[in-house]
Amino acid sequence: MSPQTGDPTPQPVDRARLARARWWSAENELYPLVVRDPDLYQAVLERVRDVLAELRATCTRVEDLLDEGCDVLGIVRRTARDDRTPLDHLDPRLIADAARAMRYRELVTQQAPAGESRPTGTEG
Repeated sequence: MSPQTGDPTPQPVDRARLARARWWSAENELYPLVVRDPDLYQAVLERVRDVLAELRATCTRVEDLLDEGCDVLGIVRRTARDDRTPLDHLDPRLIADAARAMRYRELVTQQAPAGESRPTGTEG
């Protein structure tokens, strides 16, 4: 909420922080699959990589990842293929957000001046 206007619309910094928290949460939910179900983990990684490839082509700035017009769920659906391990029971938003988290780290790393710390995925 904006303190000056009482407007409940999140401020840009808050919106970005909330988005990053959601993206990191998706990674934290998906990646432990390596222990529980390695085949499913591999299928998830392949889908995240496919989505990430499209994000590299379409999202050249951090702001692009936050843009409501960035249809990452559409990308998840378009990159679906006849996997040996179907991902139908997974929420596609998890794959979308995990790919966004990876692209975010790439963009921040590319934009950071030499010598600055790189994103770890845990900052808020």
